[in-house]
Amino acid sequence: AFENCQAFSGVNNSAKSSMDEQDSLTALLDVVELLSSQLDPEKLADLILEKGRALTNSDRCSLFLLNDSKESLASLYQTGVSPPIVLPSNSGIAGKTLNEKKVFNINDCYECQFFDSSTDKSTGYHTKTLLSVPIFSTRGEVIGVTQMVNKKGQENTVFSSWDEKIIQIFNIFCGISIENAKLFKETIETNNQLRGFLDTAFSLTKSEDIKKLINDILKNARETVDAERGSVFLYDKDNSKLNSFLADGGKMQPTIDLDIGIAAESFKQKKGIIENDAYNSPQFNKSIDEMTGYKTKSIIAA
Repeated sequence: AFENCQAFSGVNNSAKSSMDEQDSLTALLDVVELLSSQLDPEKLADLILEKGRALTNSDRCSLFLLNDSKESLASLYQTGVSPPIVLPSNSGIAGKTLNEKKVFNINDCYECQFFDSSTDKSTGYHTKTLLSVPIFSTRGEVIGVTQMVNKKGQENTVFSSWDEKIIQIFNIFCGISIENAKLFKETIETNNQLRGFLDTAFSLTKSEDIKKLINDILKNARETVDAERGSVFLYDKDNSKLNSFLADGGKMQPTIDLDIGIAAESFKQKKGIIENDAYNSPQFNKSIDEMTGYKTKSIIAA
């Protein structure tokens, strides 16, 4: 009777495990359909975070995407952290997964020498079990990492080999969808740029006064790079200053001294400057924002 009971229990557990696996495969097919139809990068990231968590019955999911320079990872968390946290590409278990291109299934993160506990400390969350899986592009390059955090269930429940397989398959479609969304975004941006160039070329063919002509060019340039504001300054040789000639999208300071500021630096160096974090730039002149009440985040000066 005892042997029969054990045999029945074993068969019953195997049957339950098989049914769970079939359910997860069915759910995966539904997820693949959703991923393939989403071209908005932000909505796609939310979808990956939610569906990755659901497929493995995890408490949380994190997504790490490699930047174009391949030097840092932009990390998105299901807790709604915005904007993404930027980390070095060799940081923590995500960095290890990225660089070694393999799956890490960790049963106790605080016993792992590669685990970076800084996020836990800042959020008050405790990460115990972790499944970290690389995302490959269609060219076989690692472009990101998904991490399933804290497997739900009874105490000491860990991620299984089946969870590993499911997320590896899931990540194949994540990689394809991420690349498709990126390509779609680049196509839209390129089309906008071409439209801006065509509008500018059309403006040049019309015989209008110079200020109207440059205003059209400025407006097209601003819209092409999706900027909130644009301005043109002209050099005043007598006073050694830059005078505001035109502004599109908002008012600008009438004059700029040549001893400080990104626009002044661009003028003096005779080259373009891109600054995507203005307030951390030693060249940035904060007094213009203080005077206008506008908050400058990023600048292209040419």
